Amino acid sequence: MNLVIYDWKDPLKVVREKVSECRAMICLGLERSNAYYIKDKEGSVKEKIDTHRKYTSGWLHLEAGMANAMGKEIFVICQKDIYSDGIFDRSWNSYPVMEFRHLEEDSREFIMFFEYLKAWAKVTKDSIEKEKSKQKNTKKEEVTS
Repeated sequence: MNLVIYDWKDPLKVVREKVSECRAMICLGLERSNAYYIKDKEGSVKEKIDTHRKYTSGWLHLEAGMANAMGKEIFVICQKDIYSDGIFDRSWNSYPVMEFRHLEEDSREFIMFFEYLKAWAKVTKDSIEKEKSKQKNTKKEEVTS
């Protein structure tokens, strides 16, 4: 079974199709790169030197942007030491960023995240069922009219 859905010629199309099929996105930021020495705004008065800055995949920001543009709910969770930027920005973000220190399923952070996710899923399910019931009743009324 081939589980790879990546299209080397048009990867954005595949991502857009997959995101459009979802009700929500969980954006999980794990360390992918570590910049051991980096200069921000080089040559400007705001130049800053930093060391050991950890980044996730740039694709996560792009995928989250697509989900946002499609009006999807986005749940953001990342390692505490991931650089605060893009979808993982802790200060300038529409979505609260849940941080965790360790990848342990019984950690306080994960338990809180999954409780929040379960509550969202229940509200969403109830809303979908209510909408389906309303549509069903509307169809019955049209048939009897």
